[in-house]
Amino acid sequence: MLLAYAMTFSGLFMALEITKINKYMSRFLAFVPLFFLFVLIGFNRMSRDYTAYEYAFISLPFRQTLESGYVFLIETVSRFGGSHDTIVFFTAVLFLFILIKLLGTSSYINLVVFCYCAYPLMYDITQTRNFLMYLLVTVSLFFAASKKPIKHYVTLIIASTMHTLAFIYLPFYFLCKFSNKRFVRVMIYTTVALFVVSPWTIEILKIIFPAKMLSYLPKKPGLGILINYISTFADIFTVWWVYKRVEDKLSESDSKLMLVFYRFVWYPLLALPFAHYFLEVARVQRNSLLVKYIFVAMAMKYLAVKQRIFVVLLLSATIIFYFLTLDYVGNWDLVEYLDYNSLKYFFDGYSFF
Repeated sequence: MLLAYAMTFSGLFMALEITKINKYMSRFLAFVPLFFLFVLIGFNRMSRDYTAYEYAFISLPFRQTLESGYVFLIETVSRFGGSHDTIVFFTAVLFLFILIKLLGTSSYINLVVFCYCAYPLMYDITQTRNFLMYLLVTVSLFFAASKKPIKHYVTLIIASTMHTLAFIYLPFYFLCKFSNKRFVRVMIYTTVALFVVSPWTIEILKIIFPAKMLSYLPKKPGLGILINYISTFADIFTVWWVYKRVEDKLSESDSKLMLVFYRFVWYPLLALPFAHYFLEVARVQRNSLLVKYIFVAMAMKYLAVKQRIFVVLLLSATIIFYFLTLDYVGNWDLVEYLDYNSLKYFFDGYSFF
């Protein structure tokens, strides 16, 4: 299984990274895991939503129900004789480019690859529009860190044309203007306030957005609400614990970007008040995980060996919880879809695969 290869190699190399190898050796060791990760994403040929994405290429009425940016992408790809497979491959290229760019100063690439392969890779392969959207949102964080609001918001608007959920990130740049202590207070107070006004907010959303955007409202998440709460707080605790230990050690080049990443992992706290109405809002927390992993990877060089080991154990514990969540919501088939891969089919019969 391709996922097993990616996680085995990245897991072994991650163990070496903890002993503080330099970034050049980390990148050398990461070549094989990154190759498997790229193949997993770029050559995937089946998921829950795969046939629907294919259908968008042949059905104009269905295509017009999607966001304008994604429709433009479909029509551009179609004009050059491409298909949904082309978009899948393009998404993998974009993901790999962003990942390498974000990890420019880190010696812990395999840490990110291992954690990301464990979770949320299986969701990103299924939810292509959401995947493209949050990759663009991640790019916008660069502009937030360098205080370029126009580029930040333009990138967010483009992201929203892939998936309207991007609009939820519009207040983020404003929140980044606060001091860290004030930011935390604002996040907590705002979350409490949103719990109070959430019933009226949902009614307003029903008016503003099409009915299809609120198709999850009739569902009752049940225990899923508690799972979403625990996941969000576990992520926040992880970055808080790490940031407290590296805050005064950060280089100027790392400090601004890591502070933005740190706050981005806090951001899903604002979505918790709405989990009672539709659990799909949990993807806001899931969309922050890649940034969380990169934040931790950037911070590792500032930690002692024992602290690095503790962080890896902490990340592993949350990943185990994510897998328990998969079992609870009955989404194990998402993992099985990872093996539906055209490159794997091509090499069937070779022991390497």
